[in-house]
Amino acid sequence: MNMESDYAQGEVDQEFSLHHECLAVLSGNASVDGASHRGWFVGHFLADTCGLRATRLVEVKWGTCSAGEERPSWGRSEQATTLCILLKGRVQFSFPREAHLLAHEGDYLLWPAGIPHHWKALEESCVLTVRWPSIAEVDTAHRTRPCDTIGR
Repeated sequence: MNMESDYAQGEVDQEFSLHHECLAVLSGNASVDGASHRGWFVGHFLADTCGLRATRLVEVKWGTCSAGEERPSWGRSEQATTLCILLKGRVQFSFPREAHLLAHEGDYLLWPAGIPHHWKALEESCVLTVRWPSIAEVDTAHRTRPCDTIGR
């Protein structure tokens, strides 16, 4: 028995299985699926039972907030690039040296890893946030529940 050949065949079998899983179309609701993770519904922090949503490639968040709601403390991803796209409303983002107002549908901000920020919703708002890659950081307490606990 050739161990190297068996190992290579195992990799091929796993890749084939993952490829076929990826061919399936997954549907859901971002608000519902992200409810147990502060709006994050795609990323490494989901249990493997979440299928395509449990990935180390990207994190996606559906963020809704009421007028006046804010994150007054500084937040930062040490390892991921972040893209925030305004879907509705108005949100003020503050960075150490500048501030930006997302005021029109489709306005976005894109920043590299390591830059702290905080935000305030000036009216009822919805923001889609995408971060990549999806890597566990020091503060992951809010992202520990498996996806099958959503809605329970």
